[in-house]
This record gives sequence, structure tokens and C-alpha cells, in this order.
Amino acid sequence: YDDCSNVRFTPDGRRLVAGSDRNTLIVDIQSNKTEKVLERGTNNLEFTSDGKFLVSWGKGGAWPTKVSNWQSVRNERVKREVFHCCPIETVGFSPDSKYLVSGDNHRFIVWNALNGKAVAELTTKRSEKERFYRMQSLVWDLSKGLVYGSDGFGVVKWPIAGFAGGSGVSRLKGTLAFETLKRPGSRSGLIDVSMDSSGEHMVVSDQRSILYRGPSGSRELKKVPLYGVDIISGPRSFGVKPDLECVFVASGGVLTRIDLAGVTKPKYMPGTFLALSIGGGNYLSLDHRKKGELEVRGLVDGLVAKTLKADVSRYSVFSLSPDGKFFAYHSSTPTLRSQVTLIDVEQGKTVAKIPVPSQVMSLAISPDGKMLAAGCHNRAVQVWEIDKIISR
Repeated sequence: YDDCSNVRFTPDGRRLVAGSDRNTLIVDIQSNKTEKVLERGTNNLEFTSDGKFLVSWGKGGAWPTKVSNWQSVRNERVKREVFHCCPIETVGFSPDSKYLVSGDNHRFIVWNALNGKAVAELTTKRSEKERFYRMQSLVWDLSKGLVYGSDGFGVVKWPIAGFAGGSGVSRLKGTLAFETLKRPGSRSGLIDVSMDSSGEHMVVSDQRSILYRGPSGSRELKKVPLYGVDIISGPRSFGVKPDLECVFVASGGVLTRIDLAGVTKPKYMPGTFLALSIGGGNYLSLDHRKKGELEVRGLVDGLVAKTLKADVSRYSVFSLSPDGKFFAYHSSTPTLRSQVTLIDVEQGKTVAKIPVPSQVMSLAISPDGKMLAAGCHNRAVQVWEIDKIISR
């Protein structure tokens, strides 16, 4: 069964379920014999939260199989479940650390960060045919009770009040807030949406342009440097800082400070850019002459405040906490088990190393600095309490 791509244990631990493109095998662990072959093949398998149904999940929907007799059924219970149908590409917390969001290519799922229960599934409809576009980033405006996200060609909004308060999951289709800049023949989708804590200033960007929306209206930011597309993908807005009246934009490993008033020329910040903390007033950069070291630089002057020991590159998966206190990154080599490393930036030392069973696609640290989340290739979201992993 060499094309097996998804494996799950039954809730009682007695059987192993293995899925492929062709079919799904049910194997009795004690006897090591195939108990059942389900003709429907799938690369996505999940059990419902009550353990009564095995769900084959794909872009077209969910197909439930009753665990007690392995018969395909239609059950309303399954319709209330939510799953990611492909690897999780982004995770993030709400500003109040109450919600955790995980996103794949087709949807965002909002979770209660305290009890781990799903409260909403966020999607968008771009045409009458219900075509979904790539869901890439999400920002929160708690003052207006809205969540904004990118779906490939525009900014979409969802009401936070629509999240399920009790049992069940709210399925919300976002409404268009505004389109991004359009050019003839351009097919580049929206890369990122950023907003300051007041909700008054927003920056959206695609691979060719940057649009600023503020209290005085909208305008395209001119003279923005464009660099080759890489892991950061082309100009990408990382933060708005109204007190400095500027926007910080990262592209091709270069961080640029842009004056919103357009009075001064864009300023190139020193170092190979890695991560930005608006709240902490600093950013991390690499010096390729010093392998295994990170530089902590100030946003105002770009000067090095301290250095950190970390085996990380621009192509690693990483996250800097909003207050700039913690830095987390994922590493995996043929000789080293996949793990997430957590660094205390203030103390300048590694405080935790966490083994993970799957490749990590995205990392996020909650604004209150209490939780660390990882979105994994196996469609799972792992969450740790930082105080507990540090005290191990």
C-alpha cells in the first residue's frame, strides 16, 4: 500500500485507517489483517468529534462512514463538523488572544483559543459558481467588530458577531470590502493585508503594488521598491505605524520604511529582513557573514540592539511575537527530528525545543504572549501554553 497518504487511528485505538487516491483500508491492529476496504479513495481522513463517523473530506464536501459497521451514511451530525481539506498555510491569533485562526487554500477556521472548539468557518463567494480563491491573510478590527481577509483579488469582511457563541459552527460567506488595484493583463493575486491596532490604517498589497487606506482616503504608495519573488513574495506589507506616520514593507529580504505623507524618500533598513514586531518597535535581520546568528534592530534607527543564536534562514518558518519578546522557528534536517524552537528575545537564549510530528507550515504567537500555535502539513493545528513548555 505504497501510495498511502493519510493515516488515522480509530477513537478506541483498535484499528488503523489508511487512505489513498484509490481506496481506504481498515486494518485490525492486533491481528494485522485488513478488516474492510472502502471503495472511496481519499487523501483526507478525519473522525468527527464524537468518534462515531469517519469522514472523507475533499473540496466537494464530506462523505461520512459509520464507524460501527463501516457503512456510508448521510447524517446531519457530520454537516456541523469543520475540517481543513489541505495543508494549513497560515495561523494567527486575534488581538485579544481569544480566537485562533487557521487557513488553508479555501477557508479560514476560527477556533476558541481557550477550549479548542471551532466557532466559525469563513469563506468567500466570488462568482455565481461558488468559486473559491486562495485565502491568504486575516486581520482584526475589534472596534468595528469585523474581520478582514484576502481571497486573491480583493479584501473581504466578516462580522465577528456571527461567530457561534454556543454549540455548533457558524458558516459565514464574506462580503467584498473593496477590490485591489487592477491592471490590464495582471493576474497577480492579493498577497497580504495589514492593519494597525486602531483599525484606522490598512495596507493591502499584491505582487505589483501597494494600496494604503486611511482616515483621509485611499491611495497607491509610489516609489515602492520591487524585488524578485521569493518566500516573502514580492512587495508585502508587514505593518502600519501611525505614530511614525509610515508603513513598513518587506520584499526580497529587504525592509523598507515608507513615509505616508510622501515627504521623504523610502528608507532602506539595514540587514537582511526576517521578521517585524510593530508593538516591540524592532525587527529581526540576518547577517550572512555570521551563520547561525540573528540581529535585533530598532525600527527607528535600524541599529543592532543585540544578537541571537538561531539556525534559521529566510526560507524557514518563523514567528516574532507582537510585543517582540519571543521568537519561534521550525527546523528539520535528515539527522534532526522536526521541532519548533522558542527563543526569549529579551534574555537572548533558547527557552524551549518542541518536537512536532509533521512539517510546520506556519507559526504564530498570541498577542498576550501566552500561546504558541503551529499549522501543520497534516492539516492539524497544535497549540502550546508558553509558560508550560518553558518550565519543562
